[in-house]
Amino acid sequence: MKKIQFLLLCLLFPILLYGRGNLKDTVTIRVDGLVYELSVSLDSTENDSGTKPDSVICVKLIKQGKVVGKSISPLSGRCPIEEDIKVEASDNGFIIRIPYCDGYLFRFGEARFVYSKGQDDFILTAYEEEIIDRQHTELDGKVVKYNICAEVPIVLSTFSVVKIRNNTDNKRLNLPEKVG
Repeated sequence: MKKIQFLLLCLLFPILLYGRGNLKDTVTIRVDGLVYELSVSLDSTENDSGTKPDSVICVKLIKQGKVVGKSISPLSGRCPIEEDIKVEASDNGFIIRIPYCDGYLFRFGEARFVYSKGQDDFILTAYEEEIIDRQHTELDGKVVKYNICAEVPIVLSTFSVVKIRNNTDNKRLNLPEKVG
């Protein structure tokens, strides 16, 4: 299924690149009688030189009209799938689907957050990636599940794919360098 999505994305990428307006995806989450709104949007910020604006993905968690969690990730502008981030409501939480490129690999990340009464916040409970070699799409992709155990629970505002992937516990999992 991912291979078909990948091929369609490659065929439609030029249309998406030039025809895309303002990217925004929003879901409503109901937990313990409270209503949260989770949104993801494509925004622009000025780069350090102040010339060309850089694109960033902004994920916001809003409770009763107030931002209670926010995560901003820069986009490279060199990856055809990186703007296709999605959010989805789930049981007592939400899922953020994060696609990005890593050399010749497409990585489709999925971060699952669940509400914790003890923390009074949504905490990361699982992170995994499906990895597809974009030079050899006929090969099956691999799914890698990352260890997200941390002394301090990871919430949306402290969530970083890079930190999870660079965690020493995950390095011991012997993650694949190359798919195939």
